[in-house]
Amino acid sequence: MSAWWCLLLWPVAMSAQADAVRADVVRHGDTVMLSANFTVAVPQSLAWEVMVDFEHMPAFLPQLDESHAVPTSPDHLEVRQRGHYVVAGLSFSYESVRDINLLPMSEIRARTLEGSAGKVESICHLQQRGEQTVVNYRADWTPGSIWQAAIGTDFLKQQLVRQFDAMQQEMLRRKAHPIAPVSVP
Repeated sequence: MSAWWCLLLWPVAMSAQADAVRADVVRHGDTVMLSANFTVAVPQSLAWEVMVDFEHMPAFLPQLDESHAVPTSPDHLEVRQRGHYVVAGLSFSYESVRDINLLPMSEIRARTLEGSAGKVESICHLQQRGEQTVVNYRADWTPGSIWQAAIGTDFLKQQLVRQFDAMQQEMLRRKAHPIAPVSVP
């Protein structure tokens, strides 16, 4: 088979290894409840590796421009991120600082410390099921501005799907093309 056929079939092969991301967004007063879940044919350790790879997220997450993580204790990180989103042709930037609490390989809890993105408290569970990993994400978001509060639930749902689809594709990419560990002399 020629190389160009492989390129054409790559998206089909990738989609066969992953479920579509399912997302939901519900407004409840001033709070927006977000959820997303998917199943992907990678080991839980690889899914975890991608979900906590904050330093490299701008390379695979759309609209994320900068991301830096600083350990504050063995199971906590302070993550600073800057990004943008486009609504109705207008570009908006955001920044956030979050406290990330890690329960290795199974749970990521995050809460906003500061920033323009509003207040978010989230939890992401990863669970191995056979040869696949199930990812379940839930968050409560209180928008940080009147403009953020005006964003429609359909747009937010699209953004959730876009973000988690990008993570899922990065998981599959790393499975297909593992990065060799760097040896330290």
